[in-house]
Amino acid sequence: MNNLYSDDFQGWLYMPWVEKLEQYNTETIKEGNRLASKYYKGKNIQFVFTGLKIVPQSATQATASYEVIHQNKEQMVMVRALVLEVWRKEAEGWKIVRWYEEKGLRT
Repeated sequence: MNNLYSDDFQGWLYMPWVEKLEQYNTETIKEGNRLASKYYKGKNIQFVFTGLKIVPQSATQATASYEVIHQNKEQMVMVRALVLEVWRKEAEGWKIVRWYEEKGLRT
């Protein structure tokens, strides 16, 4: 996953139970992914992706939106989130340049 981020990456994550908007750049999103991978290792968790929509904006840029459900079966917790990504065609291939995720309340 970390190979998909552009050097120009900017991202935002909102979780209502924290009540703050977190901002990420290339380095911080990669570190966050590394820590999440370490945290989830060996846990019974599932991510369900639905509703993918891709909208080309030009020959070198497109947006993607989808819903993801995070299910932690050990803690019986489910979180739904809406995600918007902007992808750009770069010399190394398509990369994520912007990302926004808005999580719902934990249920």
